[in-house]
Amino acid sequence: MDLLPKNLPLDGGMHDHAHDAGQGVPRLLPFILGALVVLVAAFVLVTKTGLVAQAEIATVEGKVERYAEGTGWVEAAAGDKVISGTRLRTADGRLAVSLPGGSALRLDGNTEVTVVALGRDRLRLDLERGRAYSRVKEGMDWQVQALDATVSAVGTAFSVSADEARRRVGVDVIEESVHLAASVADGKVERDIEEGTYVSVDLARATSDAIAEAVMNPADVRKDPFLGWNVKLDEATGVAFAWFDAFVAPVPAVAAPKPAVKPAPKPPVATTKTTTTSSTKTVTATSPVSSEMRLQAFSGPEGVNLVWTQSSTPKFQGYKVVRSEANPDPTYPNDGYIRFATDRSNTAFLDTGAAFRKTYYYRICRLAEGVPVACGNVVTVTR
Repeated sequence: MDLLPKNLPLDGGMHDHAHDAGQGVPRLLPFILGALVVLVAAFVLVTKTGLVAQAEIATVEGKVERYAEGTGWVEAAAGDKVISGTRLRTADGRLAVSLPGGSALRLDGNTEVTVVALGRDRLRLDLERGRAYSRVKEGMDWQVQALDATVSAVGTAFSVSADEARRRVGVDVIEESVHLAASVADGKVERDIEEGTYVSVDLARATSDAIAEAVMNPADVRKDPFLGWNVKLDEATGVAFAWFDAFVAPVPAVAAPKPAVKPAPKPPVATTKTTTTSSTKTVTATSPVSSEMRLQAFSGPEGVNLVWTQSSTPKFQGYKVVRSEANPDPTYPNDGYIRFATDRSNTAFLDTGAAFRKTYYYRICRLAEGVPVACGNVVTVTR
């Protein structure tokens, strides 16, 4: 930048060289001081508004990459700097990033993000796919964009997942609360989500039934591979989750059992369906694929009550409650889940996110160490 006037008479006219030496510096001094003032003001502005900041990769597990201009995707390592514009992705690994002030960003496997903006007291993150956990220190303005949903927080801990193929976004709030705003099929939805709550948003659905909500069980949180990893890292820094100790599991309001459905002679290949009908609701149950878990579902005033038989499989890890509107044969992990229960004896769930005048397909899938996922019968419920 040229800070001097183009016609500045530096030679001082007809004066001699001695006079020039005495007058040249005073003539330049105002322009030099002006340039210094501009530079100092710019530095103060940038510092106070938090525009200058950088983070650092603290932990790398498995295959993790960052995008380098002119090179493409390269292997990431602990100590690499993270600034505005940094792109990160994981394959079979995990990644932890330390941010200014003690905040942290952690990525699960098969996740890709872009740090849109990073300042001393703000972060804007674009979650393109996968799952990201945010540990936000108080006073830092933090926002995660996932597909057409935005999760905003100031001083909290939460996880956001993005499934672009199914147009779904999930939010687990581990501490304090967050604000969710999303664009769905026919408008916008907003929700304040409190700690201990899981919310799923189906971006392809209407505002009336785009959001499903469930209470989180601390035991399930700790056994979830990604959430459990984050909780351990947070607790190692002295963070205490008070609601974990205060949690009391809700007791679903389960309706009286309906008459048992007559099983088909060959469960694995059976296609025969039987229907039981109440005065106002209809429930259709298909023959089971796995006879271990028999699911029954009943529509009630507060939602759909699900009850199933207990698994006896060794090395049991949990039940996945699977729900679909479009797929009459839902499975896990293809169709996701609305509930993960790690207590073997926990064989009931109240789905409060099911809307009236809708048809849903439910299934219980069992996870156990060292064996494939097994799923029971499908139950179709029309509310």
